[in-house]
Amino acid sequence: MDKDNYIVTVVVPVYNHERYIEQAIMSIYNQKTDYKYKVLIGEDKSTDNSREILKKLQKKLPENFIFLYREQNMGIQNFYDMYERITTKYYIVLEGDDFWCDDKKLQKQIEFIEKHPQYIGVSHWINIVDQNGNDSNVDRKEITGEYRFKDYKNGRMPGHTSSKLLKYEFYDYKKKYINRFTDLKYPGDQIEAFLIADLFKIYCIPEKMSSYRYITDSATHKFDSNAKINRIKFYYYNYIFSKENNGNNKITELSQLQYIFFMYRFRKDLKIPKELLKKEIRKSGKIFKIYIFILARIKKALFAKIGGIFKKNKRKIRN
Repeated sequence: MDKDNYIVTVVVPVYNHERYIEQAIMSIYNQKTDYKYKVLIGEDKSTDNSREILKKLQKKLPENFIFLYREQNMGIQNFYDMYERITTKYYIVLEGDDFWCDDKKLQKQIEFIEKHPQYIGVSHWINIVDQNGNDSNVDRKEITGEYRFKDYKNGRMPGHTSSKLLKYEFYDYKKKYINRFTDLKYPGDQIEAFLIADLFKIYCIPEKMSSYRYITDSATHKFDSNAKINRIKFYYYNYIFSKENNGNNKITELSQLQYIFFMYRFRKDLKIPKELLKKEIRKSGKIFKIYIFILARIKKALFAKIGGIFKKNKRKIRN
């Protein structure tokens, strides 16, 4: 596929990452692997010194590191432009503020997927660090082995962005989904988790090989009405996509239950008419399952709230 026999492309989107980008790039350069790889670095018209730092690095790095300096800020299109340039069998994304912490990461992942072609990709565990690269106390529920329906149903991810090495054919399906539902504004990793659970298989190696930088002082995003509408759309579109592409029947049904549940949950905030909600429930033909699903989600949320109050009080007692 690639005329220069590269087997994997590392996609590195960069925007205002002056504090972190050199560590990210060098963690790729320091990989010890028998496989040829190329690196696409998309500098998205940063307002800090990211571009200047990259230009200095470019003079030192080999020709398989390809630098793309955008003339205007492209946002999400910075990612998609690099995806379209991929000519290799596999690809992986490393955002400019994260880094790899195992110099044999690529070797281990490519070896695994070459021996196990039944998987669309392979991921691994990650470290979560703060802005200075120190270990964070943030807890992450990782999976081990094959990503299963119960993992997706319970909200677990198949792997962090920096950990997922994927076959390029997966991007074809992601692009198909995005082009099918152009009005949806939703996190890409959530879309990827749905597609993997619905149509593919991925394996997670229980080793920490990359670090995700969890920056607590970054801008927060209020969960407003648009976000609520997009959540309903996301699950509804998942239901449609799964049906259209003969996906996993369990995922098809779960997606239908999820979009109706979130219509119910946000009915007051979004002023959803009762008759519309009732119509969707009747149309589904799963009236009993929907009510059981809604009750189960309410119960789960209630126990989580009680557990949070208990932990908070326990800390107060200790102090």
